[in-house]
Amino acid sequence: MFVAGPGVLRRRPPAYNRRKSGQERGGGSVGEEMETRYLRQRVEELEDRIEQLRLSRRVLMNLVEKTEREKACFLARLEQENRRLFQNNCRYARSLIRKDREIMELEARLHAGAGHKPGDVFPFGNVSTREWREMD
Repeated sequence: MFVAGPGVLRRRPPAYNRRKSGQERGGGSVGEEMETRYLRQRVEELEDRIEQLRLSRRVLMNLVEKTEREKACFLARLEQENRRLFQNNCRYARSLIRKDREIMELEARLHAGAGHKPGDVFPFGNVSTREWREMD
């Protein structure tokens, strides 16, 4: 049997749980006995409900913890993938810079060998080297 306290339910001391005899109760009426039975049944229902709520709370807390662990794992994977993509991007940028240097060197050799300067018109058309690069 539980007693409601200030915001808390606590067990009654054992002295309250014993049934009083008819004389101690003052010879109570049938209505009082029915009300007492109803109240005892209601208290038991509420105790069961409290137990169910405690169980539900534990289940929900477990779900929250599981969700947080999954979220942390997902974030770690995303960070790892982000680092990998950043490294690939840096490699690709370095490769583009190398290729651009090679193109410039080849153009310089082409112009030096043909007697042209950078920016001159190509021998096979009326397009300068700068314009040719911008066409890509």
